[in-house]
Amino acid sequence: MLGSGYLGVEPSSIMYYTLSLMDKGSDRFARPTLPVALSRGLVGRCPNCGQGKFYRTYPKQVEHCAVCGERFGDIESDDAAPWFTVLIAGVFAAPLYFLFQELLLLYFAVTMILISLIIVALILLLLPRIKGALISAFWFSRLENDEPR
Repeated sequence: MLGSGYLGVEPSSIMYYTLSLMDKGSDRFARPTLPVALSRGLVGRCPNCGQGKFYRTYPKQVEHCAVCGERFGDIESDDAAPWFTVLIAGVFAAPLYFLFQELLLLYFAVTMILISLIIVALILLLLPRIKGALISAFWFSRLENDEPR
């Protein structure tokens, strides 16, 4: 079934989806929309192609995508990612205190340790996702004619 899909690739395959994001007649990926770039950043993938890994280690981003070659190593989220992470985790901290209120009165130390562990786990889970989404948003907002420093 050569020619049944884009560039002869079956429409049901993942490669078809990837190739359909590319500009017709070139090897460059089409610029994604902001929601697509944000969702790719949330899952730790390249905001441009969605395939390359965004992190080389837990909090460190790669300099460029191994798949499409897009450079985003010069984009930094600085303190914004931890700030938003603590803000979101704090929203969940107050209800935890109310949920464990009776336990808090009986076993104060155990309850504080339990709540602290839940909040730390939530922060460690959210930080790379929020950082990925922020850097994807910064990458998206960069003008096409801007050259990275």
